Amino acid sequence: YAEIFLVAFSWVPFIGVCTGKLTGWLIWLMNSIILSINEISFAVWDKIPATILSTVLLYAVVLALGGWFINKNKKIFRFGLICLLAFTLLQTFGKWQTVRQKKLIVYNIPQHQAIDFVNGNEYSFIGDSILLQEGLLSNFHLKPGRVSLQISKRNDAVQNFFTRPPFYQFQNKRILVYDGSVNFEPGPQKTNVDIIIISNNPGLYIPQLARVFNCDQYVFDASNPLWKIGKWEADCSALHLQCYSVPEKGAFVLDF
Repeated sequence: YAEIFLVAFSWVPFIGVCTGKLTGWLIWLMNSIILSINEISFAVWDKIPATILSTVLLYAVVLALGGWFINKNKKIFRFGLICLLAFTLLQTFGKWQTVRQKKLIVYNIPQHQAIDFVNGNEYSFIGDSILLQEGLLSNFHLKPGRVSLQISKRNDAVQNFFTRPPFYQFQNKRILVYDGSVNFEPGPQKTNVDIIIISNNPGLYIPQLARVFNCDQYVFDASNPLWKIGKWEADCSALHLQCYSVPEKGAFVLDF
């Protein structure tokens, strides 16, 4: 009402100024109340893994219960309870899937390295330190995927995860995360690895790594420029090696 009054009488100097100050104070009060409620324990239900089906079921529950309150119709009430039961079963199935999941995820974050090793609802993170903070990059690029997979606990020692940088082993896969900080020289025998993830724009050619490692799967993350990834893809094609460009195809996800 104050804003409508302000629009109607803003042309009157004294009334317009006073109404403007009053409106500004009311907006500040409204925002302060919202923020205060937001800080109350359990006032906000965050990190909900929403699907189309779960969203439809929740809307059906709200509409059915609203209709029951208004009309006292038992059939509508039963329908709401059935939808609520279906939503609960769906969430339970999702939790069961979460407990069983084991994944390697290389995220698509331009100019940044971000890798998750996922076991159940726990994950071990390798990447740029700025992504460990609660900020725009983390909330925009990492949080949606983690919420979708219901992974919420960071654990640097997740089960079946062994690390000796730049080498990592997760489940039955040996993984090399190469950023150019270590130089490898060819030995009498090649080292077997399952996946080589190339990050942070190192100066190399794929044949250099191919002389040191036996590996059929190369992954180029979004911290590398596209022009260089194009050269690496050409090298992989010439050597008949599988490769995956995260900036071009999206996040690389490997299920175990």
